[in-house]
Amino acid sequence: MRRIYPLTLIILLFSSQSVFGQQIRIGLFRNDFPQSVMLTSIGNYKVFADSSMLGILPSGTGIRLILDSSGVRMNSIDRDWGAYSQLLLVPNDSFAVMKIKGIAPVTKERSFGGKISIDQDAASLRIINHLDLEEYLAGVVEAEAGYGHHIEFYKAQAIISRTYALAHLYKHLPEGFHLCDQVHCQAYKGKGRSNADVLTAAKATRGIVIVDDSLHFITAAFHSNCGGQTANSEHVWTKPLPYLRSVKDNYCTSQPNAYWTREISIAEWKNYLKRYNFPVHDSSCITYCTTFKQPYRMYCLSSCNKTIPFKNIRADFGLKSAFFSLERVNEHTVVLRGRGFGHGVGLCQEGAMKMAKLGFDFKIILKHYFTGVHIIDIREKDTFAEE
Repeated sequence: MRRIYPLTLIILLFSSQSVFGQQIRIGLFRNDFPQSVMLTSIGNYKVFADSSMLGILPSGTGIRLILDSSGVRMNSIDRDWGAYSQLLLVPNDSFAVMKIKGIAPVTKERSFGGKISIDQDAASLRIINHLDLEEYLAGVVEAEAGYGHHIEFYKAQAIISRTYALAHLYKHLPEGFHLCDQVHCQAYKGKGRSNADVLTAAKATRGIVIVDDSLHFITAAFHSNCGGQTANSEHVWTKPLPYLRSVKDNYCTSQPNAYWTREISIAEWKNYLKRYNFPVHDSSCITYCTTFKQPYRMYCLSSCNKTIPFKNIRADFGLKSAFFSLERVNEHTVVLRGRGFGHGVGLCQEGAMKMAKLGFDFKIILKHYFTGVHIIDIREKDTFAEE
């Protein structure tokens, strides 16, 4: 029997399909509030100003854009192009790249494919990268996951990134673009180092997303290393989600971020416990609180009717994770022996990398970390009505 879903959910999902075959707009340098930037073209670009074509920017040409009282002023070594309300730089071919470096303030140079538009946004330049969704996702995956990994891992990470992007597609629409390049939208540093597997993975999984039983995009959380066990969502955030359940993960325990240590003085630790009203002069309490074990992920440190969530300890001491045990090494020092790196919810990147190397495909990897989810192609409506 065919399952019928509420019309509102179908509309919600299919509204995201409009981005396929079109270009997504990404706001760049959003935390820098640029006043002036240097652009260098690799490949020829057509230059449009206020909808009229100004000319061709030859490959290797550098231009400086400055925000002044007249608008966006464009200068090259031998030419003042004038000031305009909006500039649009369109590559002549798909291989062209625009390098952008902040002058005021100074920022590192980054490279971008696709079109680049520049206009004024309040008191700074608004720089937007117009490009295909899959090219954007390749940049995100490279920024979030790095280089040299198996393509099945890149496929899993691309699907996570696509799910997040489509779930938040209109986050910055009032500002004139879909998403920005900051971590709250997903880190995006532009075109990567010609890592072909990343773009191949994004294109190979085109349209594939992760949804829950109600056809909502999942909260596609991930972290570096879970230390052997992922965390329940409510132990890190506030809301329990059925697909973000703690699972055992032996794949990450031999990876670089699986273990860590941190020394803290007994005096500092006691003062910290006092903040939470722990009776530190109670010998049984302080003995437990300096020798406790966390063999599996637990929610809080608890003794003498007092508790501290482990996520608070992690935040207060700047620890790599909330998954740790504490050992007293002498009368002055305790050592935190920790496992993992990150919040621990959702996909463990280093575990997923290991699974991919062992031959697991992206679907098995994703379903290992996300409980009871559906991996579907959003472009095929029959996928939404299960037999």
